[in-house]
Amino acid sequence: MTIEISTVSLLLLLANATLLAVSTLVLLRFQREARIQREFWKSPTGAALAEEPTANMRGGGTAGERRNYAQSVMRLERQMLLLRKDFHRSLASAPDPGSESRAAAVLPFENAARMAKHGASADELSARCGLSTEEARLMMKLHRSSPTRH
Repeated sequence: MTIEISTVSLLLLLANATLLAVSTLVLLRFQREARIQREFWKSPTGAALAEEPTANMRGGGTAGERRNYAQSVMRLERQMLLLRKDFHRSLASAPDPGSESRAAAVLPFENAARMAKHGASADELSARCGLSTEEARLMMKLHRSSPTRH
């Protein structure tokens, strides 16, 4: 009998802990959304919306329509911020054009050598490996298993 009471009390304790965790997460999300909205209304776009309704809202835009419009603008601004962060992150991770790594410089030639061994034409080597016509012809001469005349 004491085992059942212990199990029930353990389940209740677990349920309370779960509810507390979920409510904490909801509260944190609510605080984040409130901060985002405050920042929006302080931004130039929010200030412009607060001062003067847009031309299409002057006629009969209700407060609810203006609120929906403002929320749409906020979503767009958040998306732009995310895109801007992704863009800057991709710029930061891109290799410096002045310093080519050995692997990046050697890989097209390795692919070209392999393709030349399998009988690829100079045009194919140029197109697929980014080689000049002269480089492609040299690869063909160096690596082609059965020499042909050009």
